[in-house]
Amino acid sequence: MRFESDVFSLGDPFKEAPIAVGRFTVKDGHLKAGHDKVFKPAKTVPEKVKASYEHVTELVDVKKKIRDEEGKVIIAPPNIKTNPPKRGTQYKNTTFSPIPSFMPDDYNYPRIVARKEFEAAKLLL
Repeated sequence: MRFESDVFSLGDPFKEAPIAVGRFTVKDGHLKAGHDKVFKPAKTVPEKVKASYEHVTELVDVKKKIRDEEGKVIIAPPNIKTNPPKRGTQYKNTTFSPIPSFMPDDYNYPRIVARKEFEAAKLLL
């Protein structure tokens, strides 16, 4: 709490926050309200029900035999069979054939096609 003597400057804008904010409990308030206990659950929890039959597990764990009578490890057949890896060159953008040779692009090809279409259209008229 602050007192007038604690003010260091005149016109101090600070105001103390109210202390009495929130909920308070009153001792033995539940008895005044007519309740016999402080807390009573909303519902009763039922007792466990026993089944008329015994539970039977469906899955039976069978331990695999890894060793034979002599103590040697039994090797099972492979789960997956694959082809051997293909042979090819190893570089960026790997292919299974040699590096393709360079083929230059004919930039005049669209003009040639357009010219052929134009000539074919002239003959139809």
